[in-house]
Amino acid sequence: MLNKIISNTYTQASLIFGALGGLLSDALNMGYTTVTTLAFIGVCYGWYDENRKKKIYSKPNIPIPLVFNISNPADSKSTLSSLFNILNKDYPEHQENLKK
Repeated sequence: MLNKIISNTYTQASLIFGALGGLLSDALNMGYTTVTTLAFIGVCYGWYDENRKKKIYSKPNIPIPLVFNISNPADSKSTLSSLFNILNKDYPEHQENLKK
């Protein structure tokens, strides 16, 4: 989990900002605590973002959007019927699960 937090985009950006801002504030002799605080906030947001992703992808079912071309009604009917055929074959109890 730590390697995902470190490789997060927000964490990387805040670490780069902290490094460059720290050098700049050291050269100007001002604002080092502000740069450090902003970098720390960025790292915390990267941690929050990775925890949010972990919650989504650790669920047993991930919602997958399906897109149907409805401009041609015949294609959408055949697509839906093939989808329901697959569902009936692989999951015969899916109607009862939907009712629950």
